This record gives sequence, structure tokens and C-alpha cells, in this order.
Amino acid sequence: MFGLFRKKAKAKIEKKVVSTIPGIGYDPELIHQLSGEHQELLNSFGKMADAAEKQNWYQTQKHLSTFATELRGHLLTENVKLYVCLSRNFSHDPETQQIAMEFRKDMMHIGRTVNQFVTRYEVAAWNSEMKEMFSSELAGIGEVLVKRIDHEEQSLYPLYLPEEAYAR
Repeated sequence: MFGLFRKKAKAKIEKKVVSTIPGIGYDPELIHQLSGEHQELLNSFGKMADAAEKQNWYQTQKHLSTFATELRGHLLTENVKLYVCLSRNFSHDPETQQIAMEFRKDMMHIGRTVNQFVTRYEVAAWNSEMKEMFSSELAGIGEVLVKRIDHEEQSLYPLYLPEEAYAR
């Protein structure tokens, strides 16, 4: 009797482990999650820009830290879950797979650029030159962020579908 219970429990555990390995299967909530993260990133960026405009450098750095954490988490999720799944699902369609991988490469470049920006300003205290540089760079970072989010949501995210939706 206990042997049967153990077999059922083991089967449930094995099934749960397989279905929760990151990047392996389709996640029906992923696009909703990523789009929500986009809104959080834009919100954090807006707060950071507002604080910088008011020259409240303490709040600017605080919002920069929040933005950096959110961005790094978002990029990691996209890299592990979205791009891996798209690459696998479009293995039969090299052209579309290449487009998805170009998105990934472009995002890695943008991520590196924004990460360098964040890292440059994550120091304890800013001098007047850093404050001026930050303000001048911020608009460019914001423009890239908005364009990228729009491009992902309009062109990339619609490609993410359950495996059975892809022609084999």
C-alpha cells in the first residue's frame, strides 16, 4: 500500500520538476509578465528622470538602483525563457529563427549599453560633472528603451506561441 503511494508521489514530483525547468517549455503567462515588466521599467525610468530634472540626486540614484535591478531581471527572463524557446520552436524555419536571434543579439547590445550607463552612475556620490553627464545621457537611454519595448511588443512577442502552433 505504501509503495503505491510513494510511486504516485514520486511521479508528481518528477512531473513538477520537468515542468518548472526555466526556458524549457511554453509559459502562457510569459508575455503578460514581460509586458508588465516593461511598464515597471518605464515607471522606474520616469521616476528617475523626474528626480534628475528636479536635481534630487539622492532620489535619482535610488530610482536608478531600482531601474537597474528590474532591467537585469527582465533581460535574464527574456534571455532564458523567451529567446531559448523561440530558437527551438523556429528550428524548422531558419529565416524566422535568424530574426529572433537578431532581436536577442540587439537586446544583448542594448542591455550592455544600459548596464554600462547604470554601472557608471551606481557610485556613492556624484560630482557636478557626473550630474551633468547623467542628465545628458538619460534622454538617449530613455529613447532607446521606449523604441525597444515598442519593437518587442509589436514584432517579437507575437512570435511566442505554444509549441503545437509552429509548423513542423
